[in-house]
Amino acid sequence: MQQTPSRFSEILPAVLSVSATSAQECRLAIDQAQTGDWTQAEITNYDDNGMLSQHVDLKARNVEVKGPTQIPTLCEWYCSLLTGLGAPIVRERWGISGLRLSGTQLAKYEVGSHIRPHNDTATEFSARCVSALLYLNEDYEGGELIFPRLGATHRAKAGELVLFPSEYLHAVSPVLKGTRYCFVGFFLAEAFGNWAERLNQFRFD
Repeated sequence: MQQTPSRFSEILPAVLSVSATSAQECRLAIDQAQTGDWTQAEITNYDDNGMLSQHVDLKARNVEVKGPTQIPTLCEWYCSLLTGLGAPIVRERWGISGLRLSGTQLAKYEVGSHIRPHNDTATEFSARCVSALLYLNEDYEGGELIFPRLGATHRAKAGELVLFPSEYLHAVSPVLKGTRYCFVGFFLAEAFGNWAERLNQFRFD
């Protein structure tokens, strides 16, 4: 696994792509993740009493996941990759300091799985500044990453790490064939400072 900053490309405004790991390592990760049960992903919203509530909503997020409790070694591997490779890119591209990681999990998208348009800073997640997606395979149909306000989609290669502002509206189209595996994680900023100013130029509201 690479542990030094790599050259990245800006595939869309403020959407960065970098080759992060090999297809062989991705296949090994998928194999290692098969032990144990997957959990249906939840979403977090405010209920009628203004309290935060987590619940399953298959119309909003029809995905199964495993986190550090189920796959600790794989999540540590992904966190190490984000720390060694992703964080230097985030600092170089956006000048954000005081980065922390959160929300690491592996998502499995089977036929029909999707996520409707959303941003990753909703509800109690306002400290998130950059979302990080590591694609483990590409042998599936559908499942494209969609940025509605950019009018664009992206189909990633196995081993590709995609970084983008967590405020960006994005979605995943339904998987039509095969199974899509993708690691998810978020960079949190202790001090927003320059980040807020830099992000303003990329708003598409």
